[in-house]
Formats: sequence, C-alpha cells, structure tokens
Amino acid sequence: ILSLPIALGVTLLAEPLILLFFGEAYAPAIRPLQLLIWFLPLSYVNGVTQYVLIAINRQRFITVAFLLGAGFNLLANLYAIPRYGMEGAAVTTVLSEIVLLVPFLLQVRLRLGGVPFSLATLRPLLALGITLAALAFLNALPLWWLAGLGIGLYLILLPILRVFDGDDKALLRRLVAR
Repeated sequence: ILSLPIALGVTLLAEPLILLFFGEAYAPAIRPLQLLIWFLPLSYVNGVTQYVLIAINRQRFITVAFLLGAGFNLLANLYAIPRYGMEGAAVTTVLSEIVLLVPFLLQVRLRLGGVPFSLATLRPLLALGITLAALAFLNALPLWWLAGLGIGLYLILLPILRVFDGDDKALLRRLVAR
C-alpha cells in the first residue's frame, strides 16, 4: 500500500530530486528512474509471497522461479540495453518482477487456494488514481506542495475506500498505541 504512493512520488519528483541531489550531469537518469521505481510495488508483493511460500515449505519452487526470472532478465537485457539503454534496463527490471510474481501467485493459489489479489490491489490503486487525478487538477501549485497534498489525500482515501479490513485495523491500533 505504501509502495504505490512512493512509486508515484518518485515518478513525479524524479527530475527535481535528481537535479537537487546530483546536478545536471545526472539528468539522463531521470526517465530511467521514473520507469525503474515501478518495480517497488511488485517487489514488495514478491517479498511477501516468498515468505508465504517458505511458510508452506516451497523453498525449492522459489529457487526455480528465481532462475526463470533471472533467465528472463538476462535475455531481455541483452535485447533492451543495446536498443534502449538505461530505459530498456529499467523496463526489463520491472518486467522481471512480473515474471517472478506470476509463478509465485500460481504456486500460492495451487497450494492455498484463491488469493484475493484483486481485492488487495484494486482499492489502493483506486486511491492512487484519485490522488493522481486531484494532483493533475491542482498542477498549478508548487511541486513540493503537490507532493504533500498527494500523500495526505492518499492516506485519507485508504480508510474511506475501506482498504483495511478488521484484522488490519486492529493491527494499526496496536501499532499506534505503542
């Protein structure tokens, strides 16, 4: 849930962040960063899914899935980098996470039954979409204001769209109480 606004924020703020921290010499890295950051939400899902597979004693399957992902990554980079440079490498990294995600989710579905993947992703994606639409509407504001407004709006939308179920709410209350 948190990786989505991080990915959106980095996409929108890549240029000022790179120029601020690294200078004009690193301007060619702006577009690759905007593409590459979208590996983050997929990577988070893959990480949690790996722990599920470990919990059900499917470590060998994880190894096979990683070999598949690494093979795809190697072949795709051999094609993409000479033709598209850094942008090709960034897109290949995102696609490699998808290549890894598919067998992970299939294995979880096979071993544990249906995974409510769409329910777990649709509401946060809807919150992200509404946030992006609001930011587009308010685009005359300074970029840093938009970033703050975007974070605030996204966090407000999560409970409104009922992203968290009862178990999630109880966990959040316990964390806040600490």
